[in-house]
Amino acid sequence: ALARALMRRSSWSRSELVDIAADLDLMADGALERINEAAYEAVDQPLIEGEDPIEINLDILEQLTA
Repeated sequence: ALARALMRRSSWSRSELVDIAADLDLMADGALERINEAAYEAVDQPLIEGEDPIEINLDILEQLTA
């Protein structure tokens, strides 16, 4: 659910993602790390970069959703 939420925009503030993760009963850092691990496994690149703002690599997102 968090990965789907991230797809809505290419940039998020850290506080926004912490709030979204909390609503899903997730710890933001752990969830973002797991999403990036899955991206690395699939395309050998991170989907999520940065600390604040947090950027979503749209090129990688396209590859993951194709």
